[in-house]
Amino acid sequence: MPINAILLSILACFFWGIIFIVPLFLGDFCCIDIALGRYLSYGLVSLALFAFVAQGVQRLRQHWKIAFLFAAIMNVGYYTTVALGVRYSSASIVALLMGIAPISIGLLGNTKGVKEISKTLLIPGLLIFLGLGFVNFETLSGQWNSQIPHDFGWGIFFALLALAAWTWYVVANTNFLTQNPDIDPKDWTTIVGVMLP
Repeated sequence: MPINAILLSILACFFWGIIFIVPLFLGDFCCIDIALGRYLSYGLVSLALFAFVAQGVQRLRQHWKIAFLFAAIMNVGYYTTVALGVRYSSASIVALLMGIAPISIGLLGNTKGVKEISKTLLIPGLLIFLGLGFVNFETLSGQWNSQIPHDFGWGIFFALLALAAWTWYVVANTNFLTQNPDIDPKDWTTIVGVMLP
């Protein structure tokens, strides 16, 4: 593996992990303000990139409603629930629950209709979920005892909402791009980014 790929992977993990820390440093701000600030930053970068892909984007006008839906749910709704989860429980709890995303995405992404979930994913997914619970039981119970249970419960609730939003977005976005192979994923990401609330 080239060194650039390793460095980019580390950088991606850094940016993924920092989303759980930022709400701790911005405690004086409302969680929606934090989410909108994050999305505004993404939107400004996307707006700068928009100039390079503007011609390719014009043909995607019929998909702008979907892009707006993805932007609202993913960039505002998702991060607001992450920030609320961190505020009411802790960054480690939210990161732990978001770590279940590969399982939830695999299960939702491999459904054939509503009734049939791939058995090859269901059992390993449940075992991983149970393993995460066993490994982190002491941490979870310690944090539960050191916080107000009502607040901690709200934190877990918001983290699970964030997990649901992330899972839905990944599967819906993948399905959309699969059904529209003529759309360049870079152009699509730029369009979702410029859909400012």
